[in-house]
Parts: sequence; structure tokens; C-alpha cells
Amino acid sequence: MVQIVGKYQHVSNENFEEFMKALGHPELVIPFLQSKAVVEVQRNADQWTITVTSDGKSSAATFKVNEPYEEKLPSSDRKFQSVTTQEGNNFITETQLGDTLKVVRLYEFTDTEMKVVSTFLIHSIALTRKSLKLNFIVQPYVQKMTFSFAYMGTSWYSTMQRLLTNLSN
Repeated sequence: MVQIVGKYQHVSNENFEEFMKALGHPELVIPFLQSKAVVEVQRNADQWTITVTSDGKSSAATFKVNEPYEEKLPSSDRKFQSVTTQEGNNFITETQLGDTLKVVRLYEFTDTEMKVVSTFLIHSIALTRKSLKLNFIVQPYVQKMTFSFAYMGTSWYSTMQRLLTNLSN
């Protein structure tokens, strides 16, 4: 089973501009494309929390699988009705944006990444956002620095290890 809990750094988009235009928010394309959001997935018993932080702003959704909940999407100040189901290592979130508008998000988790495929059902447009798990981004640097700084003394090495550990948490 994949470890879903963790922090993920956004790295790429596919079809983002078309998706935002179909949602009626073309003005959000440039700010979203320039931001590098961090998504944190947490679990407390049967309750999940997904927090998105970008440009100093955060938006969190807390839910139980298969139960309706209100969600504030990062692109809007309004709250929407959502339901999230789980299939293995994946979450499927259906969000009702209006009487006839629905967005379905498929969160696919692996050991190294989270891929979110959002589909705007009325227009059949799909957006894919890929985020890498933070500890997998930092780990190669820790290994290289272990070798490079080993000769500089225990104090420097310990400080760098603590710094990099804090960055990955």
C-alpha cells in the first residue's frame, strides 16, 4: 500500500489554460501557472485533510470517505458540495459547482508523486496537475551532501542534515 500522507510540490500542468477558460476563470490562468503549490495530505483515524498552500494562502478540505462535505476550492471564495470516495491508492472527489456543472478529481498516489486529473464534465475537458512527494525531492540532495560535507566536521554535517530534514517535513 502506498503512503498517501505527506507533502507534495506541484511541478507541472497539462491542459490547464483550456480547463480554467471552460470554468469561466481565464483571469486565473497566469497566477496559477506561476505558483508552485504545496499540497499536504493528512489523516486522523477515518478523517482526511487536504491542504493546498500557494503564495502564502491556504485552503483546506477535511472529509470522511463516502460522506458529503462543504469544500472551498482555491479558485473561488464560494463553498461547494463534494463527496470523496477511495479506491485503493486513489481518491475520487466529485464537486457540484452548480445545477448542471460538476468537476470530478481523480487523485492518483504513488510512492513518489500525486497526480490530480480534474474533469469538467459538461465540456469533457480534463486538466492534469502533477506534484512530487517532497521527501523524494530532497532525498537525493541529502545523499550527495552526506558525501560532500563529511570531511567538514560533525557540526556542519549535523546542521545540514537537520536543515534538510526540516525542509522535507
